[in-house]
Amino acid sequence: MGTMGAAVAMLAACQPKIVEVEKIVEVEKIVEKEVEKIVKETVVVKEASDAKYTLVFSPRTGPPPEVFKPYFEELHPEIELRYEVGAGDIRQRLTAHMMAGDCPDVFGTCCADSVFFIQQDQCLSLQPFMDREDYDLTDFHDRQFTSWTQDGEIYAIPSYTGTYSLYYNKDMFDEAGIDYPPAEWGNLSFDDYHQMLLKVAKPDADPKVFGVTGYCMAGGGSAWVTQVWLRGFGARMVNPDNWNECMLCEPEAIECLETLQKMVHEEGTVGCGGEAQRWIGPALFAGGGAAMLEMGSWGLNTVVDGAQFNWDVAGMWGGKGGPTSHVSVDCDEVWQGTSYPEHAWELINALTSPEAEIMQIDQYGTQPSRLSVLGEWVTRLKNTRPAFENINLKAFQDVIEQNIGDQEEFFTEDNVAKRTILAVILDEILLLNTRPAQDICGYAELATRYCMGEV
Repeated sequence: MGTMGAAVAMLAACQPKIVEVEKIVEVEKIVEKEVEKIVKETVVVKEASDAKYTLVFSPRTGPPPEVFKPYFEELHPEIELRYEVGAGDIRQRLTAHMMAGDCPDVFGTCCADSVFFIQQDQCLSLQPFMDREDYDLTDFHDRQFTSWTQDGEIYAIPSYTGTYSLYYNKDMFDEAGIDYPPAEWGNLSFDDYHQMLLKVAKPDADPKVFGVTGYCMAGGGSAWVTQVWLRGFGARMVNPDNWNECMLCEPEAIECLETLQKMVHEEGTVGCGGEAQRWIGPALFAGGGAAMLEMGSWGLNTVVDGAQFNWDVAGMWGGKGGPTSHVSVDCDEVWQGTSYPEHAWELINALTSPEAEIMQIDQYGTQPSRLSVLGEWVTRLKNTRPAFENINLKAFQDVIEQNIGDQEEFFTEDNVAKRTILAVILDEILLLNTRPAQDICGYAELATRYCMGEV
């Protein structure tokens, strides 16, 4: 068992310390003797409603602390909010805190990390609080809570939702003498997209210019990027009706992987691996290293700050599966070992409120999760950053409003299935080009068998 696996196995044995909050007060007591008089007596009163609680919050995103902390403490004067900002791998860091019994009461996560802690039974179910308060789930898009629902109970609330669209360098398109990608979703076929890439890419230039870049389509933590392409080809990585089943051996999935492998390693149209290292997509595009960028709205600030050319945003391409996109979600979760679940609920409720989302937009420009706030995003962002005035930001908003794309797909044993089993073969196919796409089949079967508990 690896280090992380051993740590996870120990979590169940770690019980949180239960702390009783006591308040020292002075009360007036009437004592009848020869003369009635009032004396003061010090007593200990256990009184939850007036006690001072300290809640610890470890953010992933969220509203700016200097704005949110006084706002929250005014709403809840009985609670003192303390921020804990950690470094390094969030799974290792929070797992260590959980083992030690001093994990933050509420913590923010993104993507697969959110599901990791739910699958390790380290998150408090929010369902009782939601049921009690008749929580309005209609303020979120239809599949917002799918990944965070286990046995019919919800374990997280979104704090930020970023969507995928297509950034493009208008100057490079002008130089190539071709039309820009259509602004509206559903008007760019994969075949037309592929032809664009072939015309704007400069594989023999020094330095090389790719047709498109983004996060690398590979395994491990970036498996969700591969899923964006798979869905465009009409394939899936995970069976949506059976999270045990890996579907990467289906014909549409093999076709997608073979196409990507060719575009990366033969054509040089897709920047992935080699000269286009992982996780540098926005910077590579902003630096002129690619004519297009498949990226979420979180890349906007990097591009607007770095690009020295004319650029805009359009809807993504579509194939057999229709227009493809990705809905990336940051969320907040409550540690199951918190000593103050009621107060932690008040915190997570405030962190994900419409008011908190507006704080985030005004400070960071982040795309909101709530439908009631989404309509304000473009206007508020352009008001705070005039450089976005002529940019088609509506393309990101349309992903939610038109129900395009999906969130990351998860296995029942997601950490091992993706990061251990599938990461190896996907990297060898897409990054290293040392294995044919067909070889994914044996690993897909292994991932399925592992999730079913057969290996």
